[in-house]
Formats: sequence, structure tokens, C-alpha cells
Amino acid sequence: MTRIVTLGRTTFLTPAERLLHGRSLLDAIGDGGAEEWLRLSRQVGSDTDRRWRVSGRIRVGFHWFDMHEPADWRSAPAPGPDGVIAFSTEPPGEAELCLALCHAEERVREDALAYAADRPKVLPLVLIRCADHVEAVRERARALLAAAPAEAVRPLADLALLVGPQRHGQWGWELVVDRLGGVPAERIEWLTGHCDDEVRRAALRAAVRYGLLPDWRAELLAADDPEAGFRRIAVLSGMLCADTLEHLAATDPEADVRRPALDLLLRQPVADVLPRLLRLAGTSGDKALRRRALDAVRTYAAGTPLPSPEDLLASPALAVRLLGAEELVRAGRYAELEPLLTDRAAKLRAVGRRALRAGGGDPRAYYRELCAAAPTKGAVLGLTECGDPADTALLWRLAGQADAPVRAAALAGLRRRHVVTPDRLLPLLADAEPGLAKAVRGAVLAYGDALTEPELGALLAPDRSRAVWRAALLLLARRPVVVRRRVARTLDRHADPAVRAWARAELARRLRWDVYTGRDAALALADGTPREQVLELEDPAAWAALDIGTRYIAAYGPERFLSRVETALCHPSGRVREGALARAAGDPGLLPLVAVRCADWAAPVRDAARRLLAEALRADPAGTLCALTPMVVHLAARARGDWAVARFQEALRAPEAAAVRAGLLAGADAETRRFTARVELELLREAGRYGRAGASAAGPLPGVPGSAAGRPGTPPGHPGTPPRRPGAAPGLPGAAELARRAAGEDDAVVRALWADASLALMAAGGTDRAAVEALLGARSGYVRAAGVTALRGAGRAGEASGYLADRSAQVRACARWLLRQDGGDPRAAYLALVAEGPVPEPVLGLAECGERADAPVLTELLGHADGSVRAAAVAGLVLLDAAPPALLPALLDDPSSAVVREARRALYDRAGAVPADALYERCRPEHAPHTRSAALRLLARQGAYDAVRIAVGLLEDPGSDPVLRDTAGRVMRSWNWRATLRSYPSGELELRQLARRYRRTLSAHEAWRWRNPLP
Repeated sequence: MTRIVTLGRTTFLTPAERLLHGRSLLDAIGDGGAEEWLRLSRQVGSDTDRRWRVSGRIRVGFHWFDMHEPADWRSAPAPGPDGVIAFSTEPPGEAELCLALCHAEERVREDALAYAADRPKVLPLVLIRCADHVEAVRERARALLAAAPAEAVRPLADLALLVGPQRHGQWGWELVVDRLGGVPAERIEWLTGHCDDEVRRAALRAAVRYGLLPDWRAELLAADDPEAGFRRIAVLSGMLCADTLEHLAATDPEADVRRPALDLLLRQPVADVLPRLLRLAGTSGDKALRRRALDAVRTYAAGTPLPSPEDLLASPALAVRLLGAEELVRAGRYAELEPLLTDRAAKLRAVGRRALRAGGGDPRAYYRELCAAAPTKGAVLGLTECGDPADTALLWRLAGQADAPVRAAALAGLRRRHVVTPDRLLPLLADAEPGLAKAVRGAVLAYGDALTEPELGALLAPDRSRAVWRAALLLLARRPVVVRRRVARTLDRHADPAVRAWARAELARRLRWDVYTGRDAALALADGTPREQVLELEDPAAWAALDIGTRYIAAYGPERFLSRVETALCHPSGRVREGALARAAGDPGLLPLVAVRCADWAAPVRDAARRLLAEALRADPAGTLCALTPMVVHLAARARGDWAVARFQEALRAPEAAAVRAGLLAGADAETRRFTARVELELLREAGRYGRAGASAAGPLPGVPGSAAGRPGTPPGHPGTPPRRPGAAPGLPGAAELARRAAGEDDAVVRALWADASLALMAAGGTDRAAVEALLGARSGYVRAAGVTALRGAGRAGEASGYLADRSAQVRACARWLLRQDGGDPRAAYLALVAEGPVPEPVLGLAECGERADAPVLTELLGHADGSVRAAAVAGLVLLDAAPPALLPALLDDPSSAVVREARRALYDRAGAVPADALYERCRPEHAPHTRSAALRLLARQGAYDAVRIAVGLLEDPGSDPVLRDTAGRVMRSWNWRATLRSYPSGELELRQLARRYRRTLSAHEAWRWRNPLP
């Protein structure tokens, strides 16, 4: 009997769209709160507004549809030509009535109100219409709501609270308050913790209005809330103390909070507020706020004495020191302004020079004397500001001082006088002193921007100094990423470790070439940027992205992309592409795009490109194969890409192409190495070195004529395979060379091809000792397993016992098979190894081939001193299905993280059998981080409410362990909030608060993607 699953509400349709499909209010929004009614009204109003009706495509699940397919709003109720609203039934149904009450046209809303009487389900929408911007609709809705019974109006308190702040919404709120017999204080206080920002904002405003917000709550809101709007409400409540207002005015990141805080602070008594204003003028990062604070200080200074000018001059803030200088000038105390001559601020040095001149002194002579005796940064800057050309020699001497700030100031002065060259400043760009680097950065970076790519590379030559190398890296950081990667490829063996590390970091970051990056490249090429600064010329994906990106962006302005050959070859017009092929003839740099056009959908373009590519292959076979094979392999999956694949495969099979194949096999592109490897293996088969002609021992060869559709029935190295003597194959590798290639290959596919081919050659032509040793010495478990398999053909089956304890499970399996073929007993061998001295690999091997009778041996190892052995014993017991259920929870307290990980994996599918109290206890801070992480994951598996509390606490604690924070983040991202709310209905308020606290830990992008999962 087939069970029919009842379909619930789909998450791909909005509540408004569900109503459009005739669903009931319960199906549309369920038991949603007040915010859901407001969203429904806004969405229907937006969707039925004919002024903004557009057409396009919309994604529903994994598929794209025309936006009118899931919801065609032309079928919604609307006035006909005679102005009459046409409903499908009379009176209209619940769904149609809701749509009409939220309609964008006022006539529809007004007529719908005539049917809303005695319909209590739509009363929330009537309340929303009581705040309608159209007076006729508003008055009619108010009459309906006023006539409704009190018991139907009282549940609308939350919605009235939301509608109240609207322009005409106060009437509805007052009506609900009247029917309730007073302000619902408890409800407003509860809603101040709501997870929806709009509901919470309205509740907080009502709490402030009716005096329901206590002082401590306002202080907490102003200090801890992440939303600026809520902090502003706390400020405007007038309940904050002066210290909190000062703190908000000085440190809050939002100007909408800082400035009201300053306004309220200015209302404090003058004697109390004056020192606060001076601190704000010195510490606030808001320039406008500092100016207002200083203006207020000057205003208060008329009737209130300021602190002494000496105290003001000692302030770290420039604005306050300027105020102190003004006070000294106003008092005529010029002698006390002498320390300002060497101040770090230029404005104060200027004040000091004016004061010195007013007293008859010479600032330049003062600076020269000071620089000659004990130079300081302020003195050197002051000497520069005097502007006398005769001081250049003194500045050059100061540029050689040991004190870095003095050198930086002298170099800044020399730069201002245009007497230094960029070559002399270049080593200083990487100076450890930030001030010195800043003094030369402008000139050096402008100089570096004018250098060509070879000139930049020359700065990294071995004969340059280390400081120049560091400076060259800073200059390269300003260049496009493709230029940086191109230079980085030449620096893998540089003498400086920092340069090598930079090159590795640049090459490790793989560029993502898609339609958007291709679009940007097309625009840059159209603007005249050289192609080597836009595209990574060695990456086939870059050319393919340029092709699709040009077609994408050229639809909006095709004429812009006609001038450059690169963009013309990718133009949407076939005639333009065909004409560009003639312009591309003779330019080897454009051959990748010619290869792209060989798979073009337009036959004339395709034929012309194929002629150009065939001519390039005839003229320079080796160069064309080396340059274009990665591009051809990249295009092989296209509908018409097989032509180029066949031509290049034929060219690579030529005897003179052996060096080209070797170069391609040593390249960085894995797909190219796979293609070349399959070509070389096919040549080995045709030479009769192994297998039947055209039968692949290493798998099918896509795109290779005559390749097999699968592996042969007899595996390589099997004793039943008849020996075959190798034929003549000059330039082709032997079994030892193939084994060495397999051992040194990074790509798993190519590694498997070489290993299988080496086994097949040895099966056909006899065992090669060098090949077997190369296979056995590889790092890859697959290759070592092939070497163990080859031991039997070499007559060395007795060596299989040496690989029973290999770290790879695949090698251990091959060793057990070989030992059985030689008459041995792997289980007995493993028992002997474990008894001799247990290590993790034999313990796992015993579990892989053992029996349940071996469980006591593994159980005894749970008390071993080595944590890796204990972890292997736990994994082995799980493999044998003999893990004691009562013992596994205790293993969560093991000091080894490996043991705890294996225990957690074993308990994961039966987490419900572990007592939640025990897991909760293990989440406490006194336990190890790995124990706490495992316990938290098992609690989350149980769906326990405590897991949410613990995870939120870990995410909010900046000092928690990174592993724990990562576990807590994964738990919260996958948490089923609605199921928890159904299981713990009494904890709804706490659950909403936890969801809001979790959202506080997210970045803006993560918070936007997370959405609020609670109804």
C-alpha cells in the first residue's frame, strides 16, 4: 500500500501568493503574529500596483519560471471598465476579500470593506485600513472596527501597537486601549524582547511613552543593543545618566545616536558638563560632534572659567590644545607658547611661530639651532615649514640620522622641495618605521605605477637589496591579480623567503573565471587595457569566461566591443566574429580564442577558425600543441569541441611529439595531464606493450578513438593474465618509468592511470624490480596498494606481512589478500602484532578482518596509554559491532581528542540513549574543549533545548575555544527552530531571545541569509 504524504505549505510561495491561489488565511500565514499581517498588506499592495508591474523570471526551488507562472497578479480582484469590482463569488471568499482589502487601488479597498462586516478573520486587515492614507477608506474601516464587539478587538493589541506609529494609526491604538480598559503594560513589556525588529521598536516606543521602561533597562539597551535604532530610542527616553550619554556620544558608531546623546548632554548643568565636553572634543571620532562640543565650550567660557591653559595644552587632542593656545594668545602670554614650536601638529607649530615673531624672535634660527644640537621630529618639520632653500643641506644631513622619526621628517621636507629621486626613495618604502614609509609612499607608488612588468620583475633580481625586494612586493600589490600571478610564477626559487612565501600565496589563490569576471575583462579590454593585465593568459577558463562575458555585456552596447580583436572574436554577431578571425590571423596570442571559435555554433565562423587552427598546427606543431592543448581540452565538452580534440590527439601521437608530451605531463593543468597520459597509454597499447589493441587496462579514454568502454575482466597483475612480450616502442616509457610517475604525481586520476599501466606492463612483459620498489615507496595509498599487488608476480609474496600495518586501509586490504593467496592467516598475524606491541594500524587491521570473538582484545586496549591506540580500538569495536553501549559515553571524558571523536561518531546515531543531563554536565567549562564539543553535538542531535543556550553562549563569548565556537556555529546554523518551539511551547519568549542573541553574532551578510525562522 502506498502511503500518501500530505503536502504542507511550500516555502517558495509568499503568503500573498498563497491567497492568490485561493488558499485560506490559515494556510497563508498560519498563526503568524502582527508583523505577518503588516507584511501581507504591504506585499499585496506592491504586487497589485499596476504602475510597477514588470515581467521577468523568478526562481522557485531549483527551477526558473516566468514570474507570472507561480503568481499572475492580473487575476487578482480589480475594478472593471465600469468601475465595478468583479469577484469570483458573491459575497467574495476569504482569500479574495483579503486580497481586496490590501489592494493597491483605493476603490477596491473601499468596496471590499462593505463585505468585511461580521467577518472576524479579516478584522486585522480592517485595523490596518483604519490607518489608510485615503480618507474614505479610513473612515469606513473605522466605522467597522468601532462596531465590532470588544472581545474581537482585544486580540488586536499587538497589531494596533504596530499600526499606531503610522500617520493615521493612533486612532486604532486608542480604540484597542479603550476596549482593553487600559494600556496592556505586561504585553508591551513582553514585546520589547520580540525577535522581529519592527515589533520590538514599536513596543519600546510605547514603553517609553507610557513610562513602562525602567532606567536599568534603558541603560542596558543603550549599552548592549546592536541595532542603532533601539539605542536611539533609549537615548531619547531621557532616562540615561550623564556618564552613559558621554560614552554614547564618544564611542557609538552611528551618528543618529551620538548627536542626540550630545543634545541631551548639553542640557546638563554647566559645571558638570564642561569637563565632559572637553573630553568629547578630544576623543570623539565625529568631526561635527567635536566642533559642536568646542563651540559649546567657547559659549560656556563666557560665564564659566575654563581649566588652565597649561592643562588644555597637555591634552592629547589637537582641538583642545588649540583651545589652550587661543587662551594663551588672548592673554598675551607669548613666552609660554615656545613649546608649541616643536609640537607634532602643524597648526600648533604655526601658532608658536606667530607668537615667537610677535615677541621679536626668529623661528628659522631657533629651528636650525635645535636641529644642530638635538634634532626632534617637530623641529625638523618646523624647519621645513620655514621654506628657506638654504636649509636643504641640513635636511640631507638629518636624513641620515639614526632616529627614524627624524629621518622621516627630513625626507618629507626634501620631498616637498623636489630634490629626491624615486630610485633613492625606493628602499625606504619597506622601512620598518611607519612614518618613514609614509613619507616616501606617494612619490614611490606613483613611480612604481609607471613601471612595466619586466621592470617590476627586475626590482626582484638577485643583485638587488632585500629592502628593494620588499618594496617591489608593495608595488606589485597595486597591480592586477593576473599580473601578480604571472610575476609570482618566476619567483618560486627566489633567494628571499618572504618573496617565495608571497609567490606561493598568490599562486595558491585560484581565480574564479565566470560570466561576471568575463564581463569585467571585456569592459577593460574595450577601454584599451592590455590583455596581459586583464586575463590570465595561461588559464583556459579565462578565455572561455571572456567569450561568454562579452556576449553577456555586448547585448547592452555592441558597438563598444568592435574595436578590439579580443572582444570582436566573442561578439554576439556571427559576421563580426567571422571578420575578426581574419584580423586575428598571424597573432599567436589570439589562438586560444580561435580554438574557442572552432566550436562556434555558426558554421561559417567555425570553418574559418578551423582553417586558422589547422594552419597553425602545420606551421609550428610543437609550439601550438604546448600553447593550445589546455584550451582544447577545456573545450572538449562543448557540442562541437571534438574536432579540435581529434586534431590535437593526432598531432600528439606523432613520434616527434615526445618532447611535447613530456612538457604537457609536467604542466600544472590536471586536465591536460590526464589527456596527455591517456594519449601516451594508447600509444603503449598500439605498440603491443600490454593488453589487446584498443583495450584499456586503465579505464576508458574519452575522446580517444579505439579506447575501451571499461576495464577488462581480468585485473592487471592477475596470475591468469597471459604474458606478452613488449614490442618496439621508441620514446615510450617502461614499467619503471610509469611507476616513478605514479609515485610523484599529485593528481589522483593520473596517478591511477600510471599505476595501472605499470602493473599491466609488468603482467605482460615480466616483473621489473625497480618498478615494484617505486610503487611501494609512494606516498599515495592507491599506488602502494598497486606495489603490494605486484609483489606476487615478482615472487615476493612473503613480504606481504610487512604491509599489514600500513597507514592506508587499501594497502592493508591488498596485503591481506596477498597473504591469503600465499596460504597465510591475516587474523593470526594481526593478533601477533597486537600482542607484540599495539599501534593503531594493526588494531584497525584486526577489526577489518577479525571476528566478534576478537572484541575482548580490542576492549582491553581501551586502557592503553597511547590515545591513538585507544581511538583505533574504539573504531575497531564499532566495525565489529561489539562496542559496549554503557562504555561509550564514558569515553567522552578521555583526554585524547581522537578517542572522543570516535566515541562521538559511535554515539551519533543513538544519541537519544545518552542521558541529556550527562551531556549537559560535559558542556561545562571545566571539561576539555574536545569533550565539550562532542557533548554539544550529541545534545544537538537529541534536539535538546539546552544545546541552543550553550551554543549561543559560546558564540557570544570572545574568549571561547575556536573549535567550540565552530561547533556552536554549525549547531545553530542547522537548528530546527520551529520544531523546538513546538516541543517547548512554554519557552517561546526565551527561544525568541536566544534567536535574537544568535543573530547578533552574525555578520551583516550572514544575518541577511539566515532570516528569522520563528513564526
